[in-house]
Amino acid sequence: MTKARFTNRYQSQCIMNRRIVTVSMALQPSVRMTDRESPNAPCIPSDVLTLIDESTIERVVHEFYHRVRRDSVLGEIFNARIADWEFHLQRMCEFWSSVALGSGRYHGRPLSKHLTLPISAPHFDRWLELFASTVQEICSPAVAELLAQRARLIARSLEGGIASAHGVVLARDERFTASRDSTLQQSGEHP
Repeated sequence: MTKARFTNRYQSQCIMNRRIVTVSMALQPSVRMTDRESPNAPCIPSDVLTLIDESTIERVVHEFYHRVRRDSVLGEIFNARIADWEFHLQRMCEFWSSVALGSGRYHGRPLSKHLTLPISAPHFDRWLELFASTVQEICSPAVAELLAQRARLIARSLEGGIASAHGVVLARDERFTASRDSTLQQSGEHP
């Protein structure tokens, strides 16, 4: 059984490893994600950690969101909701600094920002594709893999949290599908 020190008001019961556990469905990145606190996170060898710095994070964040804004799947969603891109980029640099370096610079609740977005599994998949290609181009292979792994954990957490907010508990490896989104929106349910 995995223990995580993530807290949020959106919690649900789910079955994991044949035990019922309460699982936080949202990441609170102001809590450092270290191996002690998040056993799902990969170990960060000290030689890899020395290759990650604030300027690398800034380059990754700026290039990634440049791609997102132009993307046919994600661009419309992000561009319709983000009015101040400079502020958003600054917040995302703080977020990734906290995730990758354990800096604690970000103090926010990412799930609440995503709950009202019209997103499901294909959107998370595209987000991960763009992120992986960005880090592969900018970072060393070890750093790119570390950041991509963290991105997969974040995407899984957000997707599960959005599903939970819609009253859906995802089984292991189950995805929140567009057909579920359509059904929920048509029935008038609101997170």
